Amino acid sequence: MKKSLAIIVLSLLALLGCTNDNSSSAENIRDISSTDLFTVDSISDCIIEESVLEDLIEMDSIHIFEKNLKQSFHFPTYINDSKEKYHAETRKNGDTLIFSMVKKDDGVETALFCPVRVYVTLNENLNEKYIATKMGVYRVVLHHQCVVLDPVYMEVSSSSSSAPLSSSSLHNSDSIQTLEAFLEKYDITDYSFDKNVLAYNETSGYCDALQNTCFEAPGISEFRTLGLHRFEANDITALTTIFPHAAAAMNNKIEGCPLYVLNISDTSPAIHILTNITKDTITIVNISDECAYEPRPFDMNVGFLFTYCDELSENPEVVTTQVFDDKMECGTIEYAEYISERL
Repeated sequence: MKKSLAIIVLSLLALLGCTNDNSSSAENIRDISSTDLFTVDSISDCIIEESVLEDLIEMDSIHIFEKNLKQSFHFPTYINDSKEKYHAETRKNGDTLIFSMVKKDDGVETALFCPVRVYVTLNENLNEKYIATKMGVYRVVLHHQCVVLDPVYMEVSSSSSSAPLSSSSLHNSDSIQTLEAFLEKYDITDYSFDKNVLAYNETSGYCDALQNTCFEAPGISEFRTLGLHRFEANDITALTTIFPHAAAAMNNKIEGCPLYVLNISDTSPAIHILTNITKDTITIVNISDECAYEPRPFDMNVGFLFTYCDELSENPEVVTTQVFDDKMECGTIEYAEYISERL
């Protein structure tokens, strides 16, 4: 689905001279970072295989596996010199843990552009909800009592006969959730979605979150920006990327009444409901708890996918109403894709 994006990265690798030395086993560790919080077990070699790059580009979550009181995971990032010259550092910002690959010396970086995976074991429990790297910002998903991923089999090797485990294989248990179930989950009875709304999802461009290089094609990223956007028939890749469950329910086709996405900013946890659509006005209700949150270190957008057969203004007024629910527990608002039962 996102082969073209991987091809863009492959072109960059070819242009900048990135090569793979085929040393992909966990024994070939050149850099070990250890802090009170984490230990870096290994850093992969430069990733140039197209299928693996596709997986990295499509990642939206980092899965942490817990076994024997140890938590381990891997995250994508990129470096600009040989991995022997880097160590990992972290800093916390609100609910986000930021990983940085820092050069051990002040030497000039080479022209190397090298996407890598970094394999980490935590020395204490992770309390943050997000992990940020140069490649993007990812939700943290914790798995208890699971088999810990072995970095040997997660590494990229052109000589290996075993296919690398893709991020998509970790989402097999994901269930499709409906807009109706979304409202029921938070016991919302006073408001409902407009009948034209097909889906709701977080639409942030992860690769833009830390103002770093973005691998996403402009034809996709423009549909993540704030405001109203109309999907045309040839925008199916953007639709399947941003609203994958809805697109699948639509048989990966854009047809019938005009299809739109309206993106709004989400500055702190909230439940957003698009309640009414008319030619000139779109009405949204934002429901929040009464808890105090630190500002996010990145911009976050949520979007409503909807059809509208009647005439719709190019720039309709968006009217929002803020509602505070004192019965809502702090930190219970979750973000996922929800689709209409009509699909």
